[in-house]
Amino acid sequence: MTIHANQDQVQESLNWVAEAALSETSVPRYLIPWLLEKGLLTSRVQQHCRQSFQLQVLGSADAGSGWLRHYKDWAPVQGKHREIVMWCDDVPGLYAETIIPAATAKAQPWLKTLGTQPLGERLQGLEGVSRSDFEFTCLPVAPAGNNPDSGVPDSWHTPAQTCLWARRSHYNVQDSKLWVIEVFLSAIQA
Repeated sequence: MTIHANQDQVQESLNWVAEAALSETSVPRYLIPWLLEKGLLTSRVQQHCRQSFQLQVLGSADAGSGWLRHYKDWAPVQGKHREIVMWCDDVPGLYAETIIPAATAKAQPWLKTLGTQPLGERLQGLEGVSRSDFEFTCLPVAPAGNNPDSGVPDSWHTPAQTCLWARRSHYNVQDSKLWVIEVFLSAIQA
């Protein structure tokens, strides 16, 4: 299930900001450490869980199928796309999409075999990996139950939320690139 509100409207209204400008936004204070996390976000979500953690692969398809396809100036539209949700105590905690360009998939064949293994854990074990600076935004969501076409399940956000905070970045993996967007859901934002 891809996160997408009215994409044409959202694409025009999203304002991605750099870390230096994050304090000038309406981001809740408790969420700032999550957004700025430089280590393994998977580990941080696991530590946040009281009882159980699960990484669910929602899909893997052509790159044109996910949220990132609406940022052609940011991520390529050619290649593969992977969507996951990290569940914390049966509550969604993090949604992430990765774009894997065809050239990167060819140079890094292990990407095709990730399954339910977190991307960050695999990248951590490789040499020659670096990550760009983060950019941040708040993705609009319709109030719970009001917009069945929003693409964001009601259980992924609290009824009071009008947006979900997200960050995006890209990895350089031994001269290959991957693009990632991570959206912080109700288990983190509640």
